[in-house]
Amino acid sequence: MGSLFVQQIDINTTTDQELVQLAGLYAYLERRTGERIRLNTSTFRIVDTNYNHPTGLDALTLQNVNTGEFIMAFVGTNVHAEHGMQDLKTNVRLLNEPTPPQLRAANEYYLQMQAELAKSGHSISYVCGNSLGGALANSVAVKNPEVKSVTINPALLPSGLVVKDAEYPNITNYISQYDILNLSIRAGQLDHRVPGNQYDIYHGIPSLEALGPNHTGYVRQNGQHVPYYESGEPGTIDYVKIYMDAHEHIVTSIWTGEPLYGGRSIPIRIDREHLLKLGDGLETKVIERLKRTQTYINSSVAIVEAEGADIDKRLNTLRTVFQEMIRRETNQVLNEKNRRLKEMVAALHTFLNLLETRCRSLNYVLNSPPMELFEFLARKDISVESICQEIRNKLYELEDMVDRLTDGLHNITMDRLAEVLQGGQNKFYDYVVGELKSHLYIVQQNQERAITQMSEYQSQVVATGEKFHLLDLSLSQRKSISSALNLSDVLKTSAVQMEESPYLMMHMRIKKVAVDAATATFKQSTNPIISGITSSLDFILRSIEFLGNSARFSINTATNLALYGNVPGLAISLFSDYNTRVKNAVNNALYPLDDLLETIKGIRNGLSALRDNYLRLVDELRPYIDSAIFSKQRFQNVTLYNTAACSILKEMELLFNDIVYQLSHNQGKAIKALQLTGNSVRQNMSKLEEQLERGTLYG
Repeated sequence: MGSLFVQQIDINTTTDQELVQLAGLYAYLERRTGERIRLNTSTFRIVDTNYNHPTGLDALTLQNVNTGEFIMAFVGTNVHAEHGMQDLKTNVRLLNEPTPPQLRAANEYYLQMQAELAKSGHSISYVCGNSLGGALANSVAVKNPEVKSVTINPALLPSGLVVKDAEYPNITNYISQYDILNLSIRAGQLDHRVPGNQYDIYHGIPSLEALGPNHTGYVRQNGQHVPYYESGEPGTIDYVKIYMDAHEHIVTSIWTGEPLYGGRSIPIRIDREHLLKLGDGLETKVIERLKRTQTYINSSVAIVEAEGADIDKRLNTLRTVFQEMIRRETNQVLNEKNRRLKEMVAALHTFLNLLETRCRSLNYVLNSPPMELFEFLARKDISVESICQEIRNKLYELEDMVDRLTDGLHNITMDRLAEVLQGGQNKFYDYVVGELKSHLYIVQQNQERAITQMSEYQSQVVATGEKFHLLDLSLSQRKSISSALNLSDVLKTSAVQMEESPYLMMHMRIKKVAVDAATATFKQSTNPIISGITSSLDFILRSIEFLGNSARFSINTATNLALYGNVPGLAISLFSDYNTRVKNAVNNALYPLDDLLETIKGIRNGLSALRDNYLRLVDELRPYIDSAIFSKQRFQNVTLYNTAACSILKEMELLFNDIVYQLSHNQGKAIKALQLTGNSVRQNMSKLEEQLERGTLYG
C-alpha cells in the first residue's frame, strides 16, 4: 500500500525555522555567555560571544541543548552599537570586490571556535544571520563548505568572493517578499552575489512602517520581541494587528519538518502513524492558520463596513474642503451661500444711492454762484441720473446672476461632489466601498467553507488512520479484512464549491481608476457651470465699470469752469471761492463712485480667478477626492490584511501540493480518496487565494 522509497524523519537536527529565529531576532538582542534561549521545544545555550570587535563584527556561538549541535549566529547592521559605523562601512564595501575586514574577522572567529570545539570532539554545524549578518554567514560558508548557512534576507557578497554560476548547496537564503534590500539587489541584477539557494517566502506586508520587520523578519520594541506588527489606536476600527514572525512563513512538510522548497520531497510510506501525523498537522499547521486568515478577512470586512458607514462624514469633509478652496481662490468673494458676494452687491446699491444724492448736491452748487458771477459763468448742469439708472438696472441683473451662481455652486457642492463617490461607474453609489464589500462578503463565505472542508478532511484523515490500525489488528488476528476496513464511513466528505466573485476585477487599482474617473467627470460636469456663470457675471461687471467711468467723466467736467470777458478783482475773488466749493462737491460725488468701481474690481478679480483657475483647483482637490472615495489609511489597512491572509493561503497551497504529492504515491482506495479530497481542498484554497489576491497591492 505504500512506496518503496521512505523519507527518514530526522528529529535530531536544528531546523531552518529555528536558525531563522536566531538570525533575525535573537542575534540582535545582546546576550551573555551562559544564557539560554527557548524556541518552542528546543533550548539553545550561549557558549561564547564576540561583541565590539574593532571591525564591527558581532557574533555569538550557541549549542542546541536538545540535539547537541553548535550554531554561530552573526549580527546584522546595528547602528546603535559601539562599532555601528563599522557595520555601515562594511555594507558599502560589500559592493566592491575586495573582502572587507569584517568578513575576514567572521571567518577568523569561525575557525577559532572550530578549533576550540574540536578539542572536545565537536564542530560548528550551522552559521546564520540576517542582512549584513547573512553576508557574514554566507562568506564563512563559501570558504568552509562543511558548514551549513541559513540566512534571512542577506546582504550580497563582494564579487571577488563568489564564483558566478557556482552551486553552494550548503547555503540556504530565505527572502521575504517585501524585503527592500533584496528587491534592490534583484532590481540591480546582483542576486548572483547572494550565493546558494534563494527561497522566496510569503513574509511581510507592503507598508513603509514595516520596512524594518520586513527585512529582519521580526518586530522588536524596546529590546523585546513582539510577534506582530501593529498600527493605530487599539480598540478602534483603524487598529491593525498582523503577525510578522518570519519563521512561521517557512513552509515545512507535515511529516518530515523539512522545508518544501527546491524540488519534490522524497515519498514516504503512508501508514497509520503518518496519517495520524497528517491529521495532527492539519489541526495545528493548517486549520489554526486558516482561522488566522479568517480573522484578517473579517478585519478587512469590518474596515470596509466602517468606511461605508462614514459616507456622510467623507462627503461633508470633501464639501468643506471644496468650499474653502473656492473662498481662497476668489479671495473670500465667494463663501458659504455667497453671503459675502451678496453683501458686496448690496454695498454697490448703497454706493449708487449715495452717488445720486451727491450729484444732486453738485448740481445745486453749480447752479447757485454769487449773483455777481452769473453774467460771467457758462451755464453748467451735471446730469448722471440716466447713467445711475442704467447702473441700477445692471445691478438687478447682477443680483439675478449671483443667485444663479449660488444655485450652481450649491448644485456642484451637494450633487456633483456626491457623484464623485460613484467613481465614474454606474454599479454602486459608493463605488469602491460597494465593490470591496461585495467581493469580501463572498471571500468571507468562501473562507468559512474552506475551514469547514478542512475540518472534515482532517476528520477523514484521522478516521482513515484508525481504519489502518483496525486493518493491522485484523491481519494479526486473521480476521476478515473487508469487515475491518469498511471505508464507507470514512470517505464521506461534503462537496464544497467556492462561489465565484464578479467583483474587484481591476484589483486594488480600482481606487486609482475611480479617482481618475471621478476627477475627470467632475471637471467635465462642473467646469461649464463655473465658466458660463462667471463669464456672464464678468460681462455685467464690465458694463457697470463702463457706466461708472462715464459717470466719472461727467462729474469731472464740473470743474471746467470759465469766465467770460474782463471781471473786476471782486469777481475774481468770488470765483476762487466758488471754484473751491465746486471741487469739494465733485470730490464728494466721486468718493462713492470710487468705492463702487473698486468693489466691482474686487468682484471681477475674484470671479476671474475662479474661472481661469478652476481646472487647476479641481486638480488640487484630487487628494481629497481620493480620501472621500475611500480614506487612504483604511484602504491601506484593507490591503495589509488581505496581503497577510493571501500569504497564508499561498503557504497552505504549497503545503497541500506536498500532501497531495505524497498521497499520490500510495495505491490504496482509502488513500486515493484522501488524495482526491486533498486535491479538492487545494483547488478551493487556490480559488480563495486568487480572490484574496485581488485585494492586495500587487494583485
